[in-house]
Amino acid sequence: DCVFIVMGEAVQVSTKWPKWLLIWLFVTMAICAFDGSFIVFRPHSMPGGKWAHFWPGYDVYLTVDHSYANLEDGFVWSQAVVNLGEVFVEVIAMYFYFHGGHCHSAIASVMAFSASLFTLCKTILFIMVDVASGHHDTGHIDSLHYWGIFFIPAVIRVIMPACVCWFFAKRFITAHITGTKAAETSKGK
Repeated sequence: DCVFIVMGEAVQVSTKWPKWLLIWLFVTMAICAFDGSFIVFRPHSMPGGKWAHFWPGYDVYLTVDHSYANLEDGFVWSQAVVNLGEVFVEVIAMYFYFHGGHCHSAIASVMAFSASLFTLCKTILFIMVDVASGHHDTGHIDSLHYWGIFFIPAVIRVIMPACVCWFFAKRFITAHITGTKAAETSKGK
């Protein structure tokens, strides 16, 4: 635990994150780095490209989601840059969590919350673009591939970041309420 000063009063806040959250952050960092770098390095990262061996599996995904094969799709490139931004923020969060000392966990928590909110919003937008376009880039595939390779993985990337945001939001609110009550109590003395 660590003591923070909130509204002029000392508030004790737990600095530990649950294992599921740490595992998810490491998994999402790997996914975002892998996916973002694939897009940024196209066409060299695509099947037949000189660096394609670094991105196994994209030969299959390109047959499911044609937007990833479209070098002119600015949205896909933009979401890839956001992926890499998420990784950067998550790396900072992990650094402060593991190496910044217990009292830097507030910075780590805000950074992890922010990166998870990026992931949540970006993934919802990605799904909405697919739906709003009438499944322009995914409508050619059968239901099994749509649900199994495109939609379900995307929904997981909505649910897990939402859980992370919920975890940190509860902590932030608790710290705020505790600090507010402590400040009101000390004013009343």
